[in-house]
Formats: sequence, C-alpha cells, structure tokens
Amino acid sequence: SYQRGVKAFQAGDFPKAVEFLDQAVEEEQENPQAHLTLGLAYYRMQRLPEAITALERAVELAPGSQSAHLHLGLIYEQQHQVDEAIVHWNRFLETNPGGHQAEMARKHLAHLERLKAQAG
Repeated sequence: SYQRGVKAFQAGDFPKAVEFLDQAVEEEQENPQAHLTLGLAYYRMQRLPEAITALERAVELAPGSQSAHLHLGLIYEQQHQVDEAIVHWNRFLETNPGGHQAEMARKHLAHLERLKAQAG
C-alpha cells in the first residue's frame, strides 16, 4: 500500500494517494514515512486538519523529520496558530540550520514573532 501511495502521490493523484496511504498507516502504524506522505497528500488537497494529524504523528515517530516540521510550520501559520507555527519552524531550523530552506524558515519566524509582539 505504501509504495502504491507514493506512486500516486508522485503522479499528482492525491485522492488515490490518500486511499493507499491511509491503508499503509493502518498496516504500518510505526512507519513515519507513511504518515509523512499521507500528511503531504492531505496538505496538497488543502485538507489541513487531516494533514496536521498525519504530520504530527510523523513527528512523534521521527522527531527530526524536516519535511514534517516545515509543513506543520506552514499549516499552523496559515491557520493563524502562531505559537504552534513557531515551534515547528524552530524545530525545522534545529534539524536544518544551513539548508537552502533555512532562510525562508527564518523569514517566517521573524514575521510570526512580529505578529506575536503586536498582539501582545
């Protein structure tokens, strides 16, 4: 199921990917990649609550998952959950301080910190 889900994801068939990956996480509940890919498929479909659930599970299983932290940062920021977004952007930077996406993460963090300061 997992490999079929990945193939559907790579082909851009996110509903089919979700179908296979849902099955994969039932079969392999401890597989962080299955939860991660399921979360990314939900994210691509803008089914954000489901994406959060899957990505949070991926992070529980693999705390250093850069992709899970990156996408959780984006989703929580989109949903105006500033504190949660800050946590995941910081965790992303802990795992990827010099990567090519680090500068983007720092910009998101600076923006969120400004919002937090304004709210007060």
